[in-house]
Amino acid sequence: MIFYGVRGNSLPIAELGSRPCPHCGAWHEFRAHVSYTFLHLYWAFGFVVKRKYLIACDHCDRGTMVRRDEIPGVLGDDPIPLLHRWGFVLMLLLTLGAIGALIVSTRNDF
Repeated sequence: MIFYGVRGNSLPIAELGSRPCPHCGAWHEFRAHVSYTFLHLYWAFGFVVKRKYLIACDHCDRGTMVRRDEIPGVLGDDPIPLLHRWGFVLMLLLTLGAIGALIVSTRNDF
């Protein structure tokens, strides 16, 4: 049985300090988030298909979408977990390695 699907997740990536919220009308803390969607196989081997960067109010959770370079203080590291980004490629490489090892071992038996 093969388990596969599409999932989404949101991760906070930077604290942006207090500023006036255009939606709730008061001063609140704002954070930058990355929201992403990924395809997965067996819940571990993933491949990111869509990502959005958001600046949102901590109080009302509403905000605006921005480009990554518009977020101040974001480091070069990708906050999305490694298996969500490269898990599918890793699974393919492991499968090809196992098949290659099996072929080599059967050739040596003859």
